[in-house]
Amino acid sequence: MLDEADIEFMKQSRNEILTHRTRPVSFIYEQTVYDSLGTPIGKSTTTETYEAIVTEISSASGANPERTSEGGIIFDEGDIKVDINIELIDHIADDIKRMEHDGKAYMITAIDKKGIGERNRYEIIGREIA
Repeated sequence: MLDEADIEFMKQSRNEILTHRTRPVSFIYEQTVYDSLGTPIGKSTTTETYEAIVTEISSASGANPERTSEGGIIFDEGDIKVDINIELIDHIADDIKRMEHDGKAYMITAIDKKGIGERNRYEIIGREIA
């Protein structure tokens, strides 16, 4: 059973565990732009780049090598999983439309808060845009 001390230890250890495992990921998001009276006048697209753990989901051998399954999610070849500290993108998480990594663009297929005892990261699944 986890207690508060365990959760605090995991929180403090996370940065050390991630050392030398992160790569830059650019998150592209849209936000509504308002005029001085508060009337929406359009949308603005913005990019913010942060360090995150990126896992390229490789195909499994067998009858259908282009697809694999993990935790009930079917992945296609070219999908990636990005784990990023929650405090880095919490202000834009609901507005993210796509992301870029290693010269490739990805649409967001899932974004979930994860963590043991306390939510500490987002897990984002991206599908490569051809």
